[in-house]
Amino acid sequence: MIKPLVLVTRPQPEADATATRVAALGYRTLIEPLIEIVPRPGPPLELGDIQAVLVTSGNGARALAAHTPVRDQWLFSVGDATAKALRELGFLRVESAAAAQPSWQSWYSDDATPTEARSCTCEGMWWRPTRPCP
Repeated sequence: MIKPLVLVTRPQPEADATATRVAALGYRTLIEPLIEIVPRPGPPLELGDIQAVLVTSGNGARALAAHTPVRDQWLFSVGDATAKALRELGFLRVESAAAAQPSWQSWYSDDATPTEARSCTCEGMWWRPTRPCP
């Protein structure tokens, strides 16, 4: 019997990791990313008066690491995978939203005090389609 084929459309490098996990479950995989993540150039981030940074993805984690040498900034991540990526990039103060939380926005606003200092969101990088859109 031929195993079902699973189409993996995530951008790299996540596509390879996803395909590996899917293959371990016994499925065949075809990797065809629909978008390419492209690092956004820019000057180093000035985090002096930023109380916390909300990081929304592994791409955001890599973008943050590329734009600041600071590794002791208070960081919130929207999930455990993003928190793991941040820690692997050397960030020291990482907090992950628990799956049981009703929403990451309430978790973030309950712990951060934006009236005392600024916070910002690190959402990642520019993306572009890997193929022209019809």
